[in-house]
Amino acid sequence: MWRRFWAGALASTGSLLLLLVTLRWPDWLEVWFGVNPDYGSGRVEGLLVAVSSVAAVVALGFTRIEWRRAHRARTAGVSP
Repeated sequence: MWRRFWAGALASTGSLLLLLVTLRWPDWLEVWFGVNPDYGSGRVEGLLVAVSSVAAVVALGFTRIEWRRAHRARTAGVSP
């Protein structure tokens, strides 16, 4: 359970970092890797951010499911 939870949390954090880097340096792909697939327009970086953001939202959904499942399992044995 915790492995899936932390995997989702790390994926979401990575996407957020990618978004922040892209907002600050729109041409980071050209600078870091020395390639210029979009001739400096920043479209490829934007596409990477969009794809990773969708993946992060999906990962956050799975993370929430895992968190709720663990919470229910902990409280199921406890009677009020």
